[in-house]
Amino acid sequence: MAEEKSLTIPSMSTDLTEVKNLFDEAKKAGWNVLIPETLIVGLADQYALAIAQTTISTDLTDGEIYPDDNAEISDKKRYRLHKTALMRISGPYMAGLKWWPKESGIETITRDYIAFKSVGSILSPDGQEVPFVGHDDLDFLVLEEKYRESYLTKAKNLKKDGDKGAKRPATDKEKEEYITYCVKRDLMQKREHKLAIVETGAMERVIRGAIGLKNSYSLAQLKKPFITARVVQKPDFSTKTSRDQAISGGNQAAKNIFGKEPIDVPPASQNPNRDEQKPNEVESQVADFMNSTHDEQAATLERMAKQKGYFLDDWLKKVGKPLTEVVTTRRIELLKHLLTLEDKKGA
Repeated sequence: MAEEKSLTIPSMSTDLTEVKNLFDEAKKAGWNVLIPETLIVGLADQYALAIAQTTISTDLTDGEIYPDDNAEISDKKRYRLHKTALMRISGPYMAGLKWWPKESGIETITRDYIAFKSVGSILSPDGQEVPFVGHDDLDFLVLEEKYRESYLTKAKNLKKDGDKGAKRPATDKEKEEYITYCVKRDLMQKREHKLAIVETGAMERVIRGAIGLKNSYSLAQLKKPFITARVVQKPDFSTKTSRDQAISGGNQAAKNIFGKEPIDVPPASQNPNRDEQKPNEVESQVADFMNSTHDEQAATLERMAKQKGYFLDDWLKKVGKPLTEVVTTRRIELLKHLLTLEDKKGA
Protein backbone atom coordinates (compact mmCIF):
# COMPACT_ATOMS: atom_id res chain seq x y z
CA MET A 1 0.00 0.00 0.00
CA ALA A 2 2.85 2.38 0.75
CA GLU A 3 4.20 1.90 -2.77
CA GLU A 4 0.83 2.75 -4.29
CA LYS A 5 0.47 5.97 -2.31
CA SER A 6 3.97 7.08 -3.31
CA LEU A 7 3.07 7.11 -7.00
CA THR A 8 2.16 10.53 -8.36
CA ILE A 9 -0.20 10.12 -11.30
CA PRO A 10 -0.42 13.11 -13.69
CA SER A 11 -3.71 13.51 -15.51
CA MET A 12 -1.91 14.35 -18.75
CA SER A 13 1.66 14.46 -20.00
CA THR A 14 3.63 15.14 -23.17
CA ASP A 15 6.89 13.99 -21.59
CA LEU A 16 7.36 10.40 -22.77
CA THR A 17 10.24 9.81 -20.39
CA GLU A 18 8.04 10.86 -17.47
CA VAL A 19 5.28 8.48 -18.57
CA LYS A 20 7.68 5.57 -19.14
CA ASN A 21 9.24 6.08 -15.69
CA LEU A 22 5.78 6.22 -14.14
CA PHE A 23 4.79 2.93 -15.75
CA ASP A 24 8.05 1.31 -14.67
CA GLU A 25 7.31 2.37 -11.07
CA ALA A 26 3.75 1.10 -11.37
CA LYS A 27 4.97 -2.30 -12.56
CA LYS A 28 7.41 -2.54 -9.65
CA ALA A 29 4.53 -1.75 -7.27
CA GLY A 30 2.52 -4.58 -8.78
CA TRP A 31 0.01 -2.41 -10.62
CA ASN A 32 -1.74 -3.67 -13.74
CA VAL A 33 -0.27 -1.55 -16.55
CA LEU A 34 -2.56 -1.68 -19.57
CA ILE A 35 -0.98 -0.10 -22.62
CA PRO A 36 0.86 -1.54 -25.61
CA GLU A 37 4.60 -0.96 -25.20
CA THR A 38 4.75 0.34 -28.79
CA LEU A 39 2.51 3.25 -27.88
CA ILE A 40 5.21 5.21 -26.07
CA VAL A 41 7.68 5.66 -28.90
CA GLY A 42 6.90 9.16 -30.13
CA LEU A 43 4.20 11.80 -29.88
CA ALA A 44 3.06 14.42 -32.36
CA ASP A 45 3.02 18.04 -31.14
CA GLN A 46 -0.77 18.29 -31.11
CA TYR A 47 -1.24 15.20 -28.93
CA ALA A 48 -0.67 14.26 -25.31
CA LEU A 49 -0.99 11.12 -23.18
CA ALA A 50 -3.92 11.09 -20.76
CA ILE A 51 -3.13 8.93 -17.72
CA ALA A 52 -5.95 7.27 -15.81
CA GLN A 53 -6.28 4.66 -13.09
CA THR A 54 -9.08 2.63 -11.59
CA THR A 55 -9.60 -0.22 -9.16
CA ILE A 56 -11.66 -3.37 -9.49
CA SER A 57 -13.94 -4.56 -6.71
CA THR A 58 -12.98 -8.02 -5.50
CA ASP A 59 -16.39 -8.46 -3.85
CA LEU A 60 -18.20 -11.00 -6.04
CA THR A 61 -21.56 -9.41 -5.26
CA ASP A 62 -20.46 -6.17 -6.93
CA GLY A 63 -20.47 -7.95 -10.27
CA GLU A 64 -17.02 -6.97 -11.56
CA ILE A 65 -15.27 -10.35 -11.29
CA TYR A 66 -16.23 -14.01 -11.24
CA PRO A 67 -14.27 -17.22 -10.52
CA ASP A 68 -12.53 -18.87 -13.44
CA ASP A 69 -13.11 -22.53 -12.69
CA ASN A 70 -11.02 -23.59 -15.69
CA ALA A 71 -7.84 -21.73 -14.71
CA GLU A 72 -6.23 -22.54 -11.40
CA ILE A 73 -2.54 -22.30 -10.61
CA SER A 74 -1.67 -24.70 -7.79
CA ASP A 75 -3.91 -23.66 -4.89
CA LYS A 76 -4.43 -20.09 -6.07
CA LYS A 77 -7.85 -19.32 -7.52
CA ARG A 78 -8.08 -17.26 -10.69
CA TYR A 79 -10.75 -14.70 -11.56
CA ARG A 80 -12.06 -13.18 -14.78
CA LEU A 81 -13.42 -9.69 -15.37
CA HIS A 82 -17.11 -9.21 -16.09
CA LYS A 83 -18.08 -7.28 -19.19
CA THR A 84 -18.95 -4.21 -17.08
CA ALA A 85 -15.37 -4.04 -15.76
CA LEU A 86 -13.90 -4.66 -19.21
CA MET A 87 -15.94 -1.86 -20.78
CA ARG A 88 -14.99 0.56 -17.99
CA ILE A 89 -11.27 -0.15 -18.28
CA SER A 90 -11.32 0.11 -22.08
CA GLY A 91 -13.74 3.05 -22.18
CA PRO A 92 -13.21 6.70 -23.14
CA TYR A 93 -11.92 7.76 -19.72
CA MET A 94 -9.40 4.94 -19.39
CA ALA A 95 -7.84 3.24 -22.44
CA GLY A 96 -9.91 5.17 -24.99
CA LEU A 97 -10.97 2.22 -27.13
CA LYS A 98 -13.28 3.33 -29.95
CA TRP A 99 -15.86 0.94 -31.42
CA TRP A 100 -16.82 0.74 -35.10
CA PRO A 101 -20.39 -0.65 -35.25
CA LYS A 102 -20.64 -0.40 -39.06
CA GLU A 103 -17.54 -2.59 -39.41
CA SER A 104 -18.82 -5.09 -36.85
CA GLY A 105 -21.57 -7.66 -37.09
CA ILE A 106 -22.52 -11.21 -38.02
CA GLU A 107 -20.15 -12.76 -40.54
CA THR A 108 -21.92 -16.10 -41.00
CA ILE A 109 -25.09 -17.59 -39.59
CA THR A 110 -26.75 -20.96 -40.22
CA ARG A 111 -28.73 -23.31 -38.06
CA ASP A 112 -25.58 -24.91 -36.65
CA TYR A 113 -23.01 -22.12 -36.91
CA ILE A 114 -22.67 -18.41 -36.15
CA ALA A 115 -19.62 -16.16 -36.44
CA PHE A 116 -19.37 -12.54 -35.27
CA LYS A 117 -16.75 -9.83 -35.81
CA SER A 118 -16.11 -6.80 -33.59
CA VAL A 119 -13.86 -3.92 -34.63
CA GLY A 120 -12.33 -1.33 -32.31
CA SER A 121 -9.42 1.07 -32.51
CA ILE A 122 -7.00 3.07 -30.38
CA LEU A 123 -5.51 6.41 -31.38
CA SER A 124 -1.81 6.18 -32.14
CA PRO A 125 0.71 8.91 -31.20
CA ASP A 126 0.68 10.21 -34.79
CA GLY A 127 -3.11 10.58 -34.81
CA GLN A 128 -3.90 7.41 -36.79
CA GLU A 129 -6.55 4.92 -35.71
CA VAL A 130 -4.93 1.53 -35.00
CA PRO A 131 -7.60 -1.15 -35.63
CA PHE A 132 -8.13 -4.29 -33.57
CA VAL A 133 -10.41 -7.06 -34.80
CA GLY A 134 -11.98 -9.76 -32.63
CA HIS A 135 -13.81 -12.86 -33.86
CA ASP A 136 -15.95 -15.34 -31.98
CA ASP A 137 -18.09 -18.20 -33.20
CA LEU A 138 -20.27 -21.08 -32.08
CA ASP A 139 -20.26 -24.39 -33.92
CA PHE A 140 -23.14 -26.38 -32.50
CA LEU A 141 -21.98 -29.65 -34.04
CA VAL A 142 -18.65 -29.29 -32.25
CA LEU A 143 -20.40 -28.21 -29.07
CA GLU A 144 -22.62 -31.26 -29.21
CA GLU A 145 -19.56 -33.52 -29.37
CA LYS A 146 -17.92 -31.67 -26.46
CA TYR A 147 -21.05 -31.84 -24.30
CA ARG A 148 -21.58 -35.52 -25.10
CA GLU A 149 -18.00 -36.38 -24.18
CA SER A 150 -18.29 -34.39 -20.95
CA TYR A 151 -21.56 -36.01 -19.87
CA LEU A 152 -20.33 -39.43 -20.94
CA THR A 153 -17.59 -39.10 -18.31
CA LYS A 154 -20.10 -37.95 -15.68
CA ALA A 155 -22.52 -40.76 -16.53
CA LYS A 156 -19.97 -43.43 -15.61
CA ASN A 157 -20.73 -42.85 -11.93
CA LEU A 158 -24.42 -42.04 -12.37
CA LYS A 159 -26.66 -43.37 -9.59
CA LYS A 160 -30.41 -43.91 -9.57
CA ASP A 161 -32.92 -44.54 -6.82
CA GLY A 162 -33.28 -48.24 -6.14
CA ASP A 163 -35.41 -50.29 -3.79
CA LYS A 164 -36.15 -48.78 -0.39
CA GLY A 165 -34.44 -45.50 -1.28
CA ALA A 166 -31.03 -47.05 -1.80
CA LYS A 167 -28.90 -45.85 -4.70
CA ARG A 168 -27.94 -48.22 -7.50
CA PRO A 169 -25.69 -47.87 -10.57
CA ALA A 170 -27.60 -46.58 -13.60
CA THR A 171 -28.21 -48.96 -16.48
CA ASP A 172 -26.74 -48.31 -19.92
CA LYS A 173 -30.15 -47.11 -21.13
CA GLU A 174 -30.51 -44.71 -18.21
CA LYS A 175 -27.03 -43.36 -18.83
CA GLU A 176 -27.80 -42.74 -22.50
CA GLU A 177 -31.08 -41.00 -21.59
CA TYR A 178 -29.21 -38.81 -19.10
CA ILE A 179 -26.54 -37.87 -21.67
CA THR A 180 -29.10 -37.13 -24.39
CA TYR A 181 -31.19 -34.97 -22.07
CA CYS A 182 -28.23 -32.94 -20.77
CA VAL A 183 -26.70 -32.37 -24.21
CA LYS A 184 -30.03 -31.24 -25.69
CA ARG A 185 -30.67 -28.93 -22.73
CA ASP A 186 -27.27 -27.22 -22.96
CA LEU A 187 -27.46 -26.84 -26.73
CA MET A 188 -30.90 -25.23 -26.52
CA GLN A 189 -29.56 -22.70 -24.06
CA LYS A 190 -26.69 -21.79 -26.38
CA ARG A 191 -28.98 -21.57 -29.40
CA GLU A 192 -31.37 -19.26 -27.57
CA HIS A 193 -28.62 -16.74 -26.77
CA LYS A 194 -26.15 -17.44 -29.58
CA LEU A 195 -25.94 -13.86 -30.90
CA ALA A 196 -25.33 -12.29 -27.48
CA ILE A 197 -22.70 -14.92 -26.69
CA VAL A 198 -20.61 -14.44 -29.84
CA GLU A 199 -20.99 -10.64 -29.80
CA THR A 200 -19.70 -10.45 -26.21
CA GLY A 201 -16.90 -12.89 -26.99
CA ALA A 202 -15.73 -10.89 -30.01
CA MET A 203 -15.79 -7.60 -28.08
CA GLU A 204 -13.79 -9.10 -25.22
CA ARG A 205 -11.14 -10.32 -27.67
CA VAL A 206 -10.78 -6.78 -29.04
CA ILE A 207 -10.46 -5.32 -25.55
CA ARG A 208 -7.84 -7.81 -24.39
CA GLY A 209 -5.84 -7.52 -27.58
CA ALA A 210 -5.93 -3.72 -27.69
CA ILE A 211 -4.92 -2.93 -24.12
CA GLY A 212 -3.10 -6.04 -22.96
CA LEU A 213 -5.57 -7.49 -20.49
CA LYS A 214 -5.00 -11.04 -19.25
CA ASN A 215 -7.63 -13.76 -19.48
CA SER A 216 -7.63 -14.18 -15.70
CA TYR A 217 -6.04 -12.68 -12.59
CA SER A 218 -5.24 -13.78 -9.07
CA LEU A 219 -7.07 -12.03 -6.23
CA ALA A 220 -3.82 -10.30 -5.22
CA GLN A 221 -3.41 -8.89 -8.73
CA LEU A 222 -6.99 -7.63 -8.81
CA LYS A 223 -6.46 -5.72 -5.58
CA LYS A 224 -3.83 -3.61 -7.31
CA PRO A 225 -4.93 -0.59 -9.41
CA PHE A 226 -5.24 -0.71 -13.19
CA ILE A 227 -3.47 2.13 -15.01
CA THR A 228 -3.81 3.15 -18.67
CA ALA A 229 -2.61 5.84 -21.05
CA ARG A 230 -4.52 7.04 -24.08
CA VAL A 231 -3.58 9.47 -26.83
CA VAL A 232 -5.68 12.65 -26.82
CA GLN A 233 -5.61 15.86 -28.83
CA LYS A 234 -3.95 18.82 -27.16
CA PRO A 235 -5.47 21.87 -28.88
CA ASP A 236 -3.99 25.30 -28.26
CA PHE A 237 -6.85 27.20 -26.59
CA SER A 238 -4.77 30.35 -26.43
CA THR A 239 -5.95 31.19 -29.96
CA LYS A 240 -9.50 32.34 -30.74
CA THR A 241 -9.76 29.94 -33.69
CA SER A 242 -9.12 26.87 -31.49
CA ARG A 243 -11.61 28.08 -28.87
CA ASP A 244 -14.31 28.72 -31.47
CA GLN A 245 -13.74 25.31 -33.05
CA ALA A 246 -14.04 23.57 -29.69
CA ILE A 247 -17.27 25.41 -28.81
CA SER A 248 -18.76 24.83 -32.27
CA GLY A 249 -17.87 21.16 -32.20
CA GLY A 250 -19.39 20.69 -28.74
CA ASN A 251 -22.63 22.46 -29.71
CA GLN A 252 -22.94 20.42 -32.91
CA ALA A 253 -22.42 17.18 -31.01
CA ALA A 254 -25.17 18.20 -28.58
CA LYS A 255 -27.52 18.98 -31.49
CA ASN A 256 -26.81 15.61 -33.09
CA ILE A 257 -27.64 13.81 -29.87
CA PHE A 258 -30.44 15.88 -28.36
CA GLY A 259 -31.74 17.82 -31.36
CA LYS A 260 -31.26 21.21 -29.71
CA GLU A 261 -28.69 23.50 -28.14
CA PRO A 262 -27.23 22.31 -24.82
CA ILE A 263 -28.64 23.78 -21.63
CA ASP A 264 -27.07 24.13 -18.22
CA VAL A 265 -27.89 21.25 -15.89
CA PRO A 266 -26.87 20.63 -12.29
CA PRO A 267 -23.68 18.55 -12.03
CA ALA A 268 -24.17 14.85 -11.38
CA SER A 269 -23.44 13.54 -7.93
CA GLN A 270 -19.82 12.51 -7.45
CA ASN A 271 -21.00 9.62 -5.31
CA PRO A 272 -23.95 8.00 -7.13
CA ASN A 273 -26.14 5.69 -5.13
CA ARG A 274 -24.84 2.15 -5.41
CA ASP A 275 -28.31 0.85 -6.22
CA GLU A 276 -28.39 3.01 -9.38
CA GLN A 277 -25.49 0.99 -10.74
CA LYS A 278 -26.98 -2.40 -9.94
CA PRO A 279 -29.04 -2.89 -13.15
CA ASN A 280 -25.88 -2.87 -15.31
CA GLU A 281 -24.07 -5.12 -12.87
CA VAL A 282 -26.97 -7.56 -12.74
CA GLU A 283 -27.24 -7.54 -16.55
CA SER A 284 -23.55 -8.38 -16.83
CA GLN A 285 -23.78 -11.19 -14.26
CA VAL A 286 -26.81 -12.65 -16.08
CA ALA A 287 -24.97 -12.52 -19.43
CA ASP A 288 -21.98 -14.39 -17.99
CA PHE A 289 -24.35 -16.80 -16.26
CA MET A 290 -26.07 -17.60 -19.56
CA ASN A 291 -22.68 -18.14 -21.21
CA SER A 292 -21.98 -21.12 -18.94
CA THR A 293 -23.32 -24.68 -19.03
CA HIS A 294 -26.21 -25.83 -16.88
CA ASP A 295 -23.86 -27.68 -14.53
CA GLU A 296 -21.72 -24.53 -14.15
CA GLN A 297 -24.87 -22.47 -13.54
CA ALA A 298 -25.98 -24.90 -10.85
CA ALA A 299 -22.56 -24.68 -9.18
CA THR A 300 -22.75 -20.87 -9.27
CA LEU A 301 -26.21 -20.82 -7.67
CA GLU A 302 -25.17 -23.30 -4.97
CA ARG A 303 -22.07 -21.24 -4.17
CA MET A 304 -24.06 -17.99 -4.01
CA ALA A 305 -26.81 -19.55 -1.88
CA LYS A 306 -24.20 -20.72 0.63
CA GLN A 307 -22.52 -17.31 0.58
CA LYS A 308 -25.85 -15.52 1.16
CA GLY A 309 -27.18 -17.98 3.73
CA TYR A 310 -30.12 -18.77 1.44
CA PHE A 311 -32.05 -22.02 2.02
CA LEU A 312 -31.73 -23.48 -1.44
CA ASP A 313 -33.22 -26.85 -0.46
CA ASP A 314 -36.54 -25.18 0.42
CA TRP A 315 -36.63 -23.45 -2.97
CA LEU A 316 -35.89 -26.73 -4.77
CA LYS A 317 -38.69 -28.48 -2.88
CA LYS A 318 -41.16 -25.90 -4.19
CA VAL A 319 -39.82 -26.28 -7.73
CA GLY A 320 -39.83 -30.05 -7.49
CA LYS A 321 -36.73 -30.58 -9.66
CA PRO A 322 -32.96 -30.85 -9.26
CA LEU A 323 -31.17 -27.56 -9.84
CA THR A 324 -29.68 -28.73 -13.17
CA GLU A 325 -33.16 -29.49 -14.53
CA VAL A 326 -34.84 -26.22 -13.54
CA VAL A 327 -35.84 -24.18 -16.60
CA THR A 328 -33.60 -21.29 -17.61
CA THR A 329 -36.03 -18.52 -16.66
CA ARG A 330 -36.40 -19.85 -13.11
CA ARG A 331 -32.62 -20.15 -12.67
CA ILE A 332 -32.19 -16.55 -13.81
CA GLU A 333 -34.92 -15.42 -11.37
CA LEU A 334 -33.06 -17.19 -8.58
CA LEU A 335 -29.75 -15.63 -9.63
CA LYS A 336 -31.23 -12.12 -9.64
CA HIS A 337 -32.80 -12.74 -6.22
CA LEU A 338 -29.50 -13.94 -4.75
CA LEU A 339 -27.75 -10.84 -6.12
CA THR A 340 -30.07 -8.64 -4.03
CA LEU A 341 -29.15 -10.42 -0.78
CA GLU A 342 -26.34 -9.48 1.56
CA ASP A 343 -23.65 -12.00 2.42
CA LYS A 344 -24.28 -13.83 5.64
CA LYS A 345 -22.03 -12.90 8.53
CA GLY A 346 -18.83 -14.89 8.61
CA ALA A 347 -19.21 -15.98 4.97
